[in-house]
Amino acid sequence: MFGSENKKMKNILYLILFFSIAGCNKKIENENTAESKEQKIETFWNWFIENEKRFRNPEIDLDEVLQEILDNASAIEKELAFEIKPIKNGIISLTISADGVKQLIPTVQKMIEKSPKIKGWKFIAFRQKKDKKLFTDIIYLSDQIELEPSKMQFLPIVENGSLELIIYSTGINEENYNEIFYGGSLLLDNLVGEYKFMTQVDNYDFHNMPTKKEDLNQLRPLSELPAFIDNHEAKK
Repeated sequence: MFGSENKKMKNILYLILFFSIAGCNKKIENENTAESKEQKIETFWNWFIENEKRFRNPEIDLDEVLQEILDNASAIEKELAFEIKPIKNGIISLTISADGVKQLIPTVQKMIEKSPKIKGWKFIAFRQKKDKKLFTDIIYLSDQIELEPSKMQFLPIVENGSLELIIYSTGINEENYNEIFYGGSLLLDNLVGEYKFMTQVDNYDFHNMPTKKEDLNQLRPLSELPAFIDNHEAKK
């Protein structure tokens, strides 16, 4: 009997030891991954410092600059997105975006935290909210797709503090849905601000504009979305 109990206790001790070692290994693995990402971010900025003067050449193609930046940043995260604005008042703005991927928020924040101080450059975390007056003039066009914010509407669904949105526009179908979704997501980032949209909206989708009057009466103009999200955030 005692031999059986001793054997059972040994097995339990082995299991405890196994899980303890596994837990330590997992912790080390996570630390190494974080360290590796920080090293990759440092490598990226060192490369950027070496090339930034070339990027400031007014004759250089900014699309080529963006492609170079994307190629070098892919070692950090392939899903990162970048936007670059031409020189204005002697400054070039480079925006680093999570491109709607919430899991990349810490990576974008770390990249800005580690960004170098370079005269003539401004590094921005996440796509910024545009002035409402400018936003009404934006039209997203790609091939035959058109998204005009002033004609778009939304339906908010709030349950247990969670916010989901259905965004409505005309001309959405199965063939163009993916492109509409990406283009529409860019518009929403510009309307609300990428960080706020990612952290306050739990889920969203794009639907074709309804035709029934009773359905249309439930919708709100897309221009009211920033204020709606601000109110939702304040109630949390």
